[in-house]
Amino acid sequence: MKKILLVIPFLLFLSCDKESISICGCDKPEEELQWLKELIQKADTDTTGNYIGTIFLEEYNDEYIFFTDMAMGSGGLMGYWFDCEGNRIYPEPAKTQIKKIIYSNTKLINH
Repeated sequence: MKKILLVIPFLLFLSCDKESISICGCDKPEEELQWLKELIQKADTDTTGNYIGTIFLEEYNDEYIFFTDMAMGSGGLMGYWFDCEGNRIYPEPAKTQIKKIIYSNTKLINH
């Protein structure tokens, strides 16, 4: 009987769906937001090194925004914020909160 009582909570835990959040009106912004999808495709195929980095989902003033640490052809300047429509945010927002990594093509080097 004790074994059954221990198994039931475990099964209930496994059956619970993780709560998904809607980001910019979609579930998978990396696939559903055209500008973000194009940026990721460019990073996947880039051979110049300008698109090596990470794209983060951040929260600022109760809204989701995107930050990338990629140089994006700027000549070495890294760090760009974008709104849900892909518009660059000026000036740089202060005190953002990172929510999750959307994309990364950086590789860790093993010594």
